[in-house]
Amino acid sequence: MTTEEEFDRQEAEYEKQVEERTLSPKATELIQSLNDFVNSGGSHRELQKIAKSLAQRPQHRTLQQSIVKLFIMSLEEMANLPENATDARNKESRLIATQMIEGFKKVRSEFDSELHGRPINDAALPSQYIPFV
Repeated sequence: MTTEEEFDRQEAEYEKQVEERTLSPKATELIQSLNDFVNSGGSHRELQKIAKSLAQRPQHRTLQQSIVKLFIMSLEEMANLPENATDARNKESRLIATQMIEGFKKVRSEFDSELHGRPINDAALPSQYIPFV
C-alpha cells in the first residue's frame, strides 16, 4: 500500500468515526432535555411517574419498543465503560448495569440451551433481541 493509499484509508476511517459520534439536532436536544430535567431536581417519584407513563400510556407499540431499546442500549453502554471512567457518583450505575447485562446473558444462554441444546450466542446483548418494527 502506498503512502497516499494509507493516508486515504486513515482519512476514510477518521470520517467514519466522526460520523458515528455525530448526533442529529433532535438527539442532541433530547439529551440536553434529559440532563436539564434531572439536573433541575427531577425527584425519584417524578422519575417513577415518567417510567410508568412511558410503559403504560397509550402509545404506538413500535414507539414503545424503540424507547425500551434506547434505554437498554444506554445500560449496555454504561456496563461497557472502563472502571476508571466512573467515580463515587456513578459507580453503582455501572455496577448495576453490568450485573443486569451479565444476568441477561446467563438467562438467555440457559434459554437457548433448553431450546436448541446449546447456547446460541454468549456475547449477545439484550438490545440485539429487540427488533426495530
